[in-house]
Amino acid sequence: MERKICFTVFSATLFVLLMFVACHKDDDNGVQDITISESKLEFDYIQSSRTIQVASAIAWKASVEGAADWVSVSPNVGIQHTEVTVSVEGNSEENARSVNIVFATKNNKEKVKITQQGGSEGVTINNITWATRNVDLPGTFARTSESAGMFYQWNRKVAWSSTDPMINSNNETTWDSTVPSGTTWQKQNDPCPDGWRIPTQAELQSLLDANNTWVVQNGVNGRRFGTAPNTIFLPAAGKRINSNGTLIGTNSEGIYWSDTQYDANIAYEMDFLVSNAKTDITQRNYAYAVRCVQE
Repeated sequence: MERKICFTVFSATLFVLLMFVACHKDDDNGVQDITISESKLEFDYIQSSRTIQVASAIAWKASVEGAADWVSVSPNVGIQHTEVTVSVEGNSEENARSVNIVFATKNNKEKVKITQQGGSEGVTINNITWATRNVDLPGTFARTSESAGMFYQWNRKVAWSSTDPMINSNNETTWDSTVPSGTTWQKQNDPCPDGWRIPTQAELQSLLDANNTWVVQNGVNGRRFGTAPNTIFLPAAGKRINSNGTLIGTNSEGIYWSDTQYDANIAYEMDFLVSNAKTDITQRNYAYAVRCVQE
């Protein structure tokens, strides 16, 4: 009886040892020994930074392929859960650029693709050159592609704040609920910078026909249009409603004007939510964001 018990204990011990060796061997293979929260990051052309999460049971080291000097990683070594900052310098070149960051352990490698837009203010998608940023004050672009800029009523050059309190570019706070006139968005009322203009309904449809998907860029919800590296990000900036200028839809809905009328009271626009994007028609006295095309 005692011999049988000893044999059972020995067998159990041997099983545990074998399991330990097997598990240790799996760890050495490194199949899942490091995970990264993002597989790709897209940046505007300006100097900026983003953070990602690196999780690993063993030590890792990060390096930039080809020793590209416009991207940096901090920290570039770590173990267990680590928050890593990826920084890019400003891109003064016209073309976009991309590179991989390699996170390596002794067993495994994971890559994060970094793409940065070119310093040009425009990106060509379906043969139409789109501005990379919304219009801010009349004649100016917003500083970043994530910025909502300012809102405009159809065929008017007065800009309204995209955050509260409500104020316009003339430092006025009384909402204009009257319906704008005109058969198209007239040149003298176009808020786009020189060399740019309000898109037509057909041009907005062309942008929709390109690849587009709901994304979160630098903490801002919106849709990315096009195929990398030729993409633009349109933030879900929201709108001011036509009756009293109340701000709604911030970070959940994006609406962008066309210069094309539907009738004397209504014009075409493009709008999107997390679930879909489409062209539609709406009352001209709403205030929406504006994204320009090159003349």
